Amino acid sequence: MKRCGGERLALWIPAALGLVGSLLGGCSGADRVIPLEIRALPPAVQAAPSERDTLGFAVAPLRDARPEGSRLGSHTQLWVTKAYFNIEGGEIGDIAAQVFIDHLKHEKGWRAWLAKPGVAPPEGRPYVTLTGSLLECAVEVRGWLAITTMTVRTKLAFELSGAGREKPIDLTVKGEKSEWTFGFDRHGVETLLNKALLESLQEFLADARMKELNRQAREGA
Repeated sequence: MKRCGGERLALWIPAALGLVGSLLGGCSGADRVIPLEIRALPPAVQAAPSERDTLGFAVAPLRDARPEGSRLGSHTQLWVTKAYFNIEGGEIGDIAAQVFIDHLKHEKGWRAWLAKPGVAPPEGRPYVTLTGSLLECAVEVRGWLAITTMTVRTKLAFELSGAGREKPIDLTVKGEKSEWTFGFDRHGVETLLNKALLESLQEFLADARMKELNRQAREGA
């Protein structure tokens, strides 16, 4: 015997409500926090230390000037906030500085160390000091049924000084990276955040190099 349309609808409604309930479930867990790990991405080929490049980098912890405090952003599912993100293992400014140091050492093959009280630079060798402020670092993860979009926005103010420079090189760089995946992947969010921070550093170093070359060209003219 065939079921009528009303009977079929009566069967589908509980199933549909169950699906929506599972997707929107956990509304009471809106205060749940997901820690994210910021780390240096492993280089494809680790650079060997260059003895010819005698310039070193003293990298100071970044000043956290974000208005939102410890939170980095949120994970929402169909407009409902499921959780918030924060940084695992300490202050974001300290951790970001260590990520930059690891990148400079292992990816570039340059000398780099953390500039803080009690840490003396190598004697007899010139170095520059890299300081900066984290003005924005926002992670936004949105789930739409099976699809999840991940967006990271960064804004960092860098300054490079020392090594005989009369005037520091300063620059503010902004970046945004987005990807999508099936379901929620915390490690995917971490990788996107790490990429955004390192690309900001790379952009600053490239621009600082161009400014330095332009200065040398003007002085040699």
